[in-house]
Amino acid sequence: MPAYGTSKAAVMHLTKISALDLAPSNVRVNSVSPAFIGPEDGFMWRRQVELQAKANPTNAPERYYSNDPDEVAKQMLESVPLRRLGTPEEVVQSVMFLLSEESSYITGIDINISGGNVLGGARG
Repeated sequence: MPAYGTSKAAVMHLTKISALDLAPSNVRVNSVSPAFIGPEDGFMWRRQVELQAKANPTNAPERYYSNDPDEVAKQMLESVPLRRLGTPEEVVQSVMFLLSEESSYITGIDINISGGNVLGGARG
């Protein structure tokens, strides 16, 4: 988790610094942070659940996630306030918004596409 959290923070900070540096050239820089994107029967979701189940260094389910993939999937969904996975289309729609003229005055932000799981939900 430290490596994941550090890399996520680095992306957000790079977005802000790059936006400041490139604004005089009228270049906008934004990022998106999707979390728990489905479908539930899709390869990416199953792979994320599998890796989370293997990544519990303490074997303490209350600290990270269970070692059982079925329990991990349940824990992950329960941490999302909207109680569902996001869809690839929802991520694409956010990116399309950032690419459009409708976002012409937006730069230096990260759009969290997580169903409300902004800091790890119940775990944050």
